[in-house]
Formats: sequence, C-alpha cells, structure tokens
Amino acid sequence: MKAAFVPKTKPGRWSLWLGIAFIVLMWAKTQVRFPLPSPAIAVVGLLGFVLALVAVFKSKDRSILGLVPILVGALIVFWIAAELMFPH
Repeated sequence: MKAAFVPKTKPGRWSLWLGIAFIVLMWAKTQVRFPLPSPAIAVVGLLGFVLALVAVFKSKDRSILGLVPILVGALIVFWIAAELMFPH
C-alpha cells in the first residue's frame, strides 16, 4: 500500500491540525510571550497524539504528515516522563 501525503480519515486530519496547533502555540509562548501555560498546550499535543494513534491503528491511515502528531506526542510524553523523574 502506498502512503499518502495528507491524512484521509477524520481522526488523521484532526490529529494533524492539533499537532500543528501545538507547534504554533509553543512557538508563540516562547517568542511572543503568549500567556498560556505549557501544560495546557501539552494537552493539545497529547490529544493530537491519541487521535494519530487511532487513525493509524484503527482506521489504517498511512500518511506522511500523519507522523507529525506522533512525533510531537512522543516528545511530550518524553518531556512529562523527564519532569516526573527529575523535578526541579
């Protein structure tokens, strides 16, 4: 099966937009001083991660841009694990 560039399923499209929203919000928080707490932004990324996993495993959506929310979600999970293991 050939992989598409853009997700074809509804969870895949939602996960892509949530992953992009996470990236834009984190950029705005660091560069423009957007007053939104990081955990609230992380929830957006985690929702995109969960929807991307649903799109891949349940809906069999194989797309290149569908990897964006999976990579973002893996980064967030790693960040949360590091914060729990080494609090400051």
